[in-house]
Amino acid sequence: MVKVHLQKAAEARKNNSFSIAIELYETALKEAPDCFGEWDAWGYGQCLKQLKQYEKALEVCRKYYTRHENFEPLRSLYAWCIYFTQISSTEAPASTENRRKALQAINRLCPQGKPYSPAPLAIFKWVKNLAAGPNIPWTEIKEWLDKLDPKLLQTDCYQMQGKGKLIELASELEEWYSWQSKCLLQLGKWEEGVALCREAKEKIQKWHYSNHVWFDRREAFALSKSGKKDDAKKLLSKALAQKREWFMLADMAELEQDNSLKKHFYGAACRAEGEWKSKVGLLLKIAQWLAQKGEPKAAELHAQACNCIRQKEGWPLSDSVLLLAGENWVPEQDTSKTLLAILEKLKEIWQTWEVAASMLEGKIREILPNGKAEFIAEGKRTFYFQLKNCQMPGHEITVGRNVKFELVDGFDKKKNIISKNATNIRKA
Repeated sequence: MVKVHLQKAAEARKNNSFSIAIELYETALKEAPDCFGEWDAWGYGQCLKQLKQYEKALEVCRKYYTRHENFEPLRSLYAWCIYFTQISSTEAPASTENRRKALQAINRLCPQGKPYSPAPLAIFKWVKNLAAGPNIPWTEIKEWLDKLDPKLLQTDCYQMQGKGKLIELASELEEWYSWQSKCLLQLGKWEEGVALCREAKEKIQKWHYSNHVWFDRREAFALSKSGKKDDAKKLLSKALAQKREWFMLADMAELEQDNSLKKHFYGAACRAEGEWKSKVGLLLKIAQWLAQKGEPKAAELHAQACNCIRQKEGWPLSDSVLLLAGENWVPEQDTSKTLLAILEKLKEIWQTWEVAASMLEGKIREILPNGKAEFIAEGKRTFYFQLKNCQMPGHEITVGRNVKFELVDGFDKKKNIISKNATNIRKA
């Protein structure tokens, strides 16, 4: 009778009737506790896993692993159960050391290259976990990534359903290149970083999460650290044409040797979208640079803004930054009000930092129905711009309005080419 139960359990499992299969497996065990062969043990655990009873499935794997430790399907199932209970679960052990041991067990039981190995997924999950902490252990992250052979990683993209639409995720190979390039830069391996970024751009055919831009940025950073400033600027200009983020504008400011151009990009970075608490480091860097250049008043304002943001966020104030803010400056209780007043003064300074030669004049020629994209005419040329790049109230952005503006590199996705866009638009 036990044989019949096991045969019916296997048939139920194959037909995805997992609950029925579990009942049959457990009935067989009651009648003959030692009746399970390797496939029976695997089948029972697999049904439990399919019903997301991961803890119970893990117990089954632990029990039968000692008898069938060379049976690959059971080793794979064991590794997956460890992944679901110890790595990916919200109820996974809080102890970093326990989770590290779990990952080591997964890598030992079913390493990359074995059929249905969870090792790549587990390593990427662990790497994200390590990178989420305050003190990121980049050396350890790289050690885990080095356990993966990029030649064996999947190149197919993942798809999942999310909020009414199908979302496509990066392939294992794209994710590996992304983390590995971050590690090399964090560990100061500049030449290796440049080589890896270039290799990734050759190997990856379809990008996700704007990774094509981030790889250009990382390569530019590594090039600048290698002393190849001009090559870095060219690459960063290309990245900025596709994604004009405040931190990339700050990167460009760091690369500029000309003081007026450096100010221009620093000002653009401050004006660009982004939370002020994220720009604390930028404001401090500008304050220090201005103090060195003999512009104490502007330096003080930037340091004061930095201190106000830190005070508002409940972060400690350093003596060195307080000194930069000026001898007579004392943090006030109403930090938000003080910060707004300082930012208003700074906006005037940032506007004066524009490079005069780059400013053009024209008229707003057209405003599209969605209110997001407009065109400016300058002579016989027209340029695309966005409302967020206008330095004037919305009611003043009208067709026929005389304006002055500067040009930046943009990216035409339809034509797949770099184009010129208007930014920093204001009344003429």
